[in-house]
Parts: sequence; structure tokens; C-alpha cells
Amino acid sequence: MTCPPSSLRAGGEFEFSPEAYRGRARIELAARFAGQTSLWTDTGRSALLIAAAAIRSRGGKARAWVPAFSCASIAQPFLQAGFEIQYYSAEARFGRERDLLPEPQKGETLLFIHYFGHRNRFMAQAAGQFRAAGVWVIEDSVQGSLMPAADACGDFEVTSYRKLLPVTDGAALFSEAPLDLRTVGLALEPADEPFVSARMLGKVIRAASAEAKDFLPLLEYAEARLSDRIKPRSMSWLSEWMMERLDWDAAIAKRRANWLELTKRLGKTGLAARLQPVFDSLQDNDAPLGLPVRVAGGRRDDLRRYLAGSEIFCPVHWPLDHLPDDGAFRDERELASAVLTLPVDQRMSAAHVGRVIEVLNSYFDKT
Repeated sequence: MTCPPSSLRAGGEFEFSPEAYRGRARIELAARFAGQTSLWTDTGRSALLIAAAAIRSRGGKARAWVPAFSCASIAQPFLQAGFEIQYYSAEARFGRERDLLPEPQKGETLLFIHYFGHRNRFMAQAAGQFRAAGVWVIEDSVQGSLMPAADACGDFEVTSYRKLLPVTDGAALFSEAPLDLRTVGLALEPADEPFVSARMLGKVIRAASAEAKDFLPLLEYAEARLSDRIKPRSMSWLSEWMMERLDWDAAIAKRRANWLELTKRLGKTGLAARLQPVFDSLQDNDAPLGLPVRVAGGRRDDLRRYLAGSEIFCPVHWPLDHLPDDGAFRDERELASAVLTLPVDQRMSAAHVGRVIEVLNSYFDKT
């Protein structure tokens, strides 16, 4: 299959583009998140570990309720902080509100996710009653970190920006009151220089339209450094410099426009029957990670490979091997085996969206 020019490549790791910073005035993170109490760290896992440790230090019980449809890495901070994990069904968060709410006890912790950059209104509305019952609530906003700030509904909120902005690292833990890490029993270590450097080099080399073999080993090396025991670190100077000069509003607007255009074109071409969108609308203040679709006929992995052959890179969310092997969570397992996230990020133009549709049509015509 003939690959497109790099200008029509879609998805995948963000490149480093000097144009994104040229002439951009600095907006301090403190000013961008005015009115919110924040602690900046390197990754969402670090932020989540600090939240879990803070809950334990304040008398919280060592049991955390985590949605079954979630990344295995979410459990790691809780386990490291000495928690037991209780998974619960999250299918209601995708417009199927047949499920009952989870039933954590007083002093236990409940985590819920704002999936794919869509605000989880179902759980956000229920958060108040959980907190009133003495349950600790954590909002996982990692996939929706660009969503405009809303009234906090949890005790803590976790964000992470390296999958949404062209930064090397950077995550935040928002809380109602400032956190004193000494009382939590943790300290922020310096940024991981090999991790930051490897990711930055990968971004620079990818921007030069190099072959995957030239930059992927750098990115894989960086990701492998996250597989060890979590050591909360400070955000790198480089990412802070980038974040304070990027145009966040333009990124949000472009993601929303691309999501709407791609959804419209899927419907017009009849592809929506084969690629069923997980969400049927984009609400105010949603800032989409991508356009998640269910791929019909068990073709998800084959389609993903085909798209990658045309340099359209689509993540899948998530392998659920960490769930109990007892036949539970059938709906979540089915979703995890079928979902594919089509790219809509801020690098894409109408031409990119058109190429995604073109390649999708090509795949289904051939199969």
C-alpha cells in the first residue's frame, strides 16, 4: 500500500514542531488553572498514587472501586499504596444506563473515568451522593484533560497531557485543598531525564519524516521506563515551557471540529453501519481524545493494521486481562475487543479527515 506524504499522516505520537511555539505569548499554568489547587507531576500514574496515599493518610479504607473498562495501569498506584481493587461495571457511561451504581462503603474510594474526552455526566451527577455518604471520589480526567474546567465533583481529579499535547510529560492532581506531601509520606523526585530526552528525540526524528525504525525504539524505551515501581516526579522544565506557550483553545476547537466532521462523513458514506460510534453526540465542553467506534464482524485488529499501512494510527482501549477471570463484565470485554479510536487531533485538517474516510472505504470495499 502506498503511504501518504507525512503531511497527511494521522494520529500517533505528536511530533515536535517549532511552528507551534513561534510568536506565542506565555500563559503561566497557574493562570490557566486559576481558582484550582494543583500539584504538577510527571505522569497520571504519579498523580493517582499521590491521591491514593493522601486518602490513606486521612483515614481512608484500603479499598478502591475502579471501572472494569479501564487501563491496567490505573490499578498500579492503588496497589502500590496498599489498596485492594474492586472492579465495577461502567457500561452505563456509554449511554446504557441499565446498570446500577457501584456500592462502595464509607471510607472506601471510588474512581470514575471521563471516557474519550466526553464528560461522564452520569457519574459526575452521582459523585455528590457518594461523597455525602463518606466515600472518597477520584475523577480520572486523563482522556479528557483538555476539557474546560467544570465544578469539581470529586475529592481529587487526575489529568495527563502527553497524549493530547506535543509535550514529553506532565500531569496534574487537582484537589480542594493544597496537599502537603510530607504528611502523605511521599516526595517529588526530579524529572526522569532519560524518559524526557528519549521522548523529545523521538518527536524530533518523527517530525523529519524518518522511518519508524528510527524513532520508535526511543519511544518504546521511554514507555518501558514507566513499567517499574512508580516514583512520583516533578514535571520537566521542558514540558512546562511547552505547555505555557501552546494554544490550548485552538487544540480543543480543532479536535471538536474534526470529531464532528468525521462523524458526519461516516454517516454520509454508510460506514456507520460497520463502524458504530461509541458516542452519538458531542456535548458542550467535551474535548475529544478521538472518535471511538465499534468495528463490526471481529475486524478491529485487521482494520487497525490496514490503517497503519496508510499511516493512520489508531489506538485501542484497552486489553482487559487484568479483570477477574470469572466470566464477569461481559459487556466491557466485548467493547474492549471491538473498539478502535479514529484520530481527530489538532494536527489534522479537512484533508486528513477525507483521507481517513478514503482509506476506510478502501478497506471495506476490499473485504
